This record gives sequence, C-alpha cells and structure tokens, in this order.
Amino acid sequence: DAAVKIDRHGFSAKDIKGSGPVSDLHDLGVAAGWRGRADVDIRELRGNFTRLLAAAGDVKVSNLASAQIADGADLGSYDLALAPDAVATDGSVSARLNDAGGPLDVQAVIHYSATQRTGVLSGTLKERPGASSALRNELDNLAQLRGRDPQGRIPAELEFSF
Repeated sequence: DAAVKIDRHGFSAKDIKGSGPVSDLHDLGVAAGWRGRADVDIRELRGNFTRLLAAAGDVKVSNLASAQIADGADLGSYDLALAPDAVATDGSVSARLNDAGGPLDVQAVIHYSATQRTGVLSGTLKERPGASSALRNELDNLAQLRGRDPQGRIPAELEFSF
C-alpha cells in the first residue's frame, strides 16, 4: 500500500507498507535460497526516473535463513533503517543495519553507489549463545581471516553489485 504521485519530473511515494515472504523478492534481485519474512515501512521514496532523490523508512526481515549459509540455520531478524538524509546528492544511499534478535549480534552500515551500481556492507558480527554449531563454525572460519576485536566481534565487509 502507498500513496504515489507520478508526473513528467519524476515520482514520489509516501507511506509505503507491505509484507510477505523474502523468497517472493527473487524478481527484485534477492538471491534464490533465502527464506524469512520482510516487512516494509517506507515513509518517503522520491526519484526523477534516473536516480533516487530521497528515501526514509525501515525494512525489517525476520527468521532470515539461506540454504548457502550455516546449513540453512536461522540467521535472526534485522532492521534496515533509512534516515531522512540517507540519499546523497549524487544518488548514493547509506543505511544502518541492526540486528533485532537471533543468533548474531550485527552492527553494520550499507552504502550503495548509484554511479558504480555496487553496494558495500561493512560492520561487525558476533555469535550469541544459542547460535547453531554450523553458524559458529562459519564465524570461526571468518575469524581466522579477519581476527576478532577485544569484544569478540569479527569485522566484515561484503561487496555486491546490481
């Protein structure tokens, strides 16, 4: 659901709300094999048909899992928060990714470059008590490459492209 306006200068949408299975987002670029639920609450989305001009709101996922990660174990729930100043004048977008519970303590930022059509997730990961052994093993392997900080967090960077 949303209130949308489209004219020759661009588009704007307010109060975008929706939810459903993450697997249904395959056509929007979400890789096959991901499971969970997505809830969208975007207060504002505005663009001029060539680039995004503004975005503010939240995308929440719960019970996230992927067949390719930790044998499909639950990865938890997350909130992708777009602040009112999330979109820069060049069209790049920055958002904060926070965990909302589950086996991983995640603190990260996602930055998307519209000109390069690439994104980078950078932050830290740490397993919580109750994390599956498959997830702990994957984090231990990652820690061998990156090391852990004094609080036991593993620095992580993941680059993706569109």
